[in-house]
Amino acid sequence: MRPVLPRNHSLLGQMPRLGALATAGLALAIAFVASPAAADPPVGEDFNLGDASNWEQVDPLAGIFGPTSFGVVDKRYRITTQPLPPVTALIGAAARFDPSTATPSSYADGVVRAVIRMHNSSTNAGIVVRNSPDRSAPSGSDGYFFFLANAQVPKSIGIADFAASGGNLTATSYPLTANTDYLVEGRFIGDQLSLKVWPLGSPEPAVPQVTLTNAQYQAGAIGAVVYNLPSTLGGTGGALDASFDDLTFTPVGSTLIDDFTTTLDAWLPVGLTRLEVDRTIVDGRAVISSEAVAAAGDVSLLVYTESTSNPTLFTQGSLRASINVVDSNALLLARGSFAGTGYVVSFRPTDGALILARSDSFQSQTVLVSAVTPYGSGQDLVLELSTVGSVISANVRAANEPASAATVIAVIDGTYAEGGFALGVDGPAVIDRPAPLHVEFGDVWFTPFVSVADLNDDGVVDGADLGILLGNWGGGGVGDLNGDGIVDGADLGILLSSWS
Repeated sequence: MRPVLPRNHSLLGQMPRLGALATAGLALAIAFVASPAAADPPVGEDFNLGDASNWEQVDPLAGIFGPTSFGVVDKRYRITTQPLPPVTALIGAAARFDPSTATPSSYADGVVRAVIRMHNSSTNAGIVVRNSPDRSAPSGSDGYFFFLANAQVPKSIGIADFAASGGNLTATSYPLTANTDYLVEGRFIGDQLSLKVWPLGSPEPAVPQVTLTNAQYQAGAIGAVVYNLPSTLGGTGGALDASFDDLTFTPVGSTLIDDFTTTLDAWLPVGLTRLEVDRTIVDGRAVISSEAVAAAGDVSLLVYTESTSNPTLFTQGSLRASINVVDSNALLLARGSFAGTGYVVSFRPTDGALILARSDSFQSQTVLVSAVTPYGSGQDLVLELSTVGSVISANVRAANEPASAATVIAVIDGTYAEGGFALGVDGPAVIDRPAPLHVEFGDVWFTPFVSVADLNDDGVVDGADLGILLGNWGGGGVGDLNGDGIVDGADLGILLSSWS
């Protein structure tokens, strides 16, 4: 099997022109945290650990309007300020950024999501994308700003230019209210930008409310911003107070399977049924729990129904989910069937074991490889299972750690070639006492893998890719699959061996 690589989906004038405000007494308070590499989607923070130590805070005009507070409160990242008179403005921000600026393209194209709550009627908030690393400027540097104008009249959502000379690019009215959780999704792919906003727990809009074509900014950081405006721009006085939760970035190519903000209707429970199993959503997580387990091997699996309609859809790629496990084991199943066959990775909190197995049924598994990890019960973790050809791999890491900290295991096995996937809970066979099942699953993602020979990125290696390679025969660049500087017979052999 050839190597594979992930491929990285109006009312103007209501937002501030940030440069003008900087000279009129604009204060900034900014926090940044390092980003993983672009090939490691998704990047996220749910703040459930109550830890914001990775966030770098920058406040160029500290103290002018009183202190700004940054920190995790009730598992949310919250920014608050002192009350402001209506003739001034203050901006506070918490942003993800790679301080080394070595990989500014990490956030070039993708989708950013966050839950935003504005705790009073004088607060506006939003998300910055493609923000530059120059955060020392009072203007707030630059980038695109997906904003929620809760304190303005009329209330609106839109996309603004975050530069010193910036302002609204496009907006539309929206009935925002204080103390309401909103899911905000900003999509930016090339010069196409869009924004969706909807109350948490309500159905997601079918289409974005705001769209824009603009090529001003190409790459940069992600931020979460709190702001207000002077009265001349429709702002109000009062303190700023907003919080951010479940902030994620997903490069192009990854798919959010479920963020569990509404229902579990898309999931079908299958497996052994000796237990009464409860499946609920609590605070944006799917919670699977049961009565005490008296016998080993009791299993409840949730199978995503879409995967059964196209068994090849999820066979080449990486399935990732956030988990929090108590006494039972958390499972991910890939290339699976309703009979329980496929590849399974499980995390066992009693001893921190990460186990990769081949499952021939619900009750028959063959352990292929395992490792002991430093993680345990009650931790927020990220569990991942990848299937690429006959290479089966898995890893686990703490939710607040970079991907480089993950414990990784891998094996070569060609038993199962395709199938669906599932999230699961396994009765704890290694626990020597009766215990209940309890596993929480957060956001679930799938990132497809595409062969390096797929030169036009259409998901298959076929005649179109062959035409591209032959058209560049004898040259370099596109079609040079082995990286030796020339497109020749060796590259043709690689392409033909990867033919779909």
